[in-house]
Amino acid sequence: NGNYFDFIVGDDGDDPFFNYHEMFRSGVDWDTSSVPDTATVTNTELRVYVPNNTWQYGEFIGTNHFMDVHNMELSYASRSAAAAQYADCADGPLYLSNLYLNMGAAGASSAWLDLGTTADATVQSQLGADWFGVGFVENDAPGKGIVLWLDWSTLRVTYNRPPADPTLLGQFKANGTTVIAVGATTNEPTVVVKATVSDPDATDQVGLQVEL
Repeated sequence: NGNYFDFIVGDDGDDPFFNYHEMFRSGVDWDTSSVPDTATVTNTELRVYVPNNTWQYGEFIGTNHFMDVHNMELSYASRSAAAAQYADCADGPLYLSNLYLNMGAAGASSAWLDLGTTADATVQSQLGADWFGVGFVENDAPGKGIVLWLDWSTLRVTYNRPPADPTLLGQFKANGTTVIAVGATTNEPTVVVKATVSDPDATDQVGLQVEL
């Protein structure tokens, strides 16, 4: 909708003479309710939007900073205290280390950043809760900070959906047409089992497996 919010990460460098610095971290959650709870997550990627290098929020600029990206273990709704939010940005598993963002004069999104298999497992485990979050933590020299527009940033989750249940399941004699009723017997050594199977993911292959 064109709106944006400044998220700041790093050291504001207010008064280095008196060694008075304030450190900032930022976190963001995504709604993953569009991913079915029964899906199998295969990849989780992040694209971060950074404003142009003349954009300023106080001492923070829109470019040129190293940071780490961690898992947020508490959803935004459950992080009531500022201290809990600040700690949660850094105390979860590390997904990206020394991430460097410098988008230059125009401002842009980063490349797609693969968060790794640990993130895949976390997204998978939280499908029922419908959220996933990451925290951005400073990893740079004192007196440096960056502005991020996390509401313009994107999470991409790749997943496979389970196949549909078989339909028109039936068992037949060797000719493939004579029905063998459930619980009935046959005097032939061959039984033909038929069903219609389908998979919602067009690139997947699906087959019927019968256990005797």
